[in-house]
This record gives sequence, structure tokens and C-alpha cells, in this order.
Amino acid sequence: MSIIPALLSNILIPASILGLLAAGFALIHSVTRMMHLAQGAMAIVAGYVFYALYVQHGWSVWLAVIFTLIFTTALGLVSWGLIYERLRNRSAISSAG
Repeated sequence: MSIIPALLSNILIPASILGLLAAGFALIHSVTRMMHLAQGAMAIVAGYVFYALYVQHGWSVWLAVIFTLIFTTALGLVSWGLIYERLRNRSAISSAG
């Protein structure tokens, strides 16, 4: 009977993460009318940054989480300002939808 909680957590945690990513894709597309495919890349970058800080450099979990959130947010804002805002201002780009 002790395997049931482990199975449930192994199913619910990845499903929750994928659900949040899917909700993010839907929200971004509904607001901007552009498919922001870099969101998946940002999630992967966040995972690698957290892994590097927590496992390889020995930071505490909470410090690694806070730094990862700050770093990924800054990276997202920079990519939005440098790439997507310029694409949005061009008239030759058609929007999906």
C-alpha cells in the first residue's frame, strides 16, 4: 500500500507542471495574438539554472529558487524587449488566429 502515494505524486507533479505550461501558452496567445514558443525554452533554462545552483554549486533550495525566478524573469523581459516587441511592431508579420 505504500507505493500508491509515490505513484500518485509521480503522476500529479509532472501533470501539474505541464498543465501550468499549457495554461501559460493559452494565456500568452489570447493576450498577444502571437505564439510565444520561447516559453518552453524559458522553462528549460529555469530548470537548468536551478539544477546548476542547487546541485552543482550547493546553494540552499530556497535561495536557488529565488535566484532562478529573478534570473528567468529578467531573461524573459530582455527577450520580449529585444525580439518580440520588434516583431509585433512590424506590419509584415501575420498573427496566428
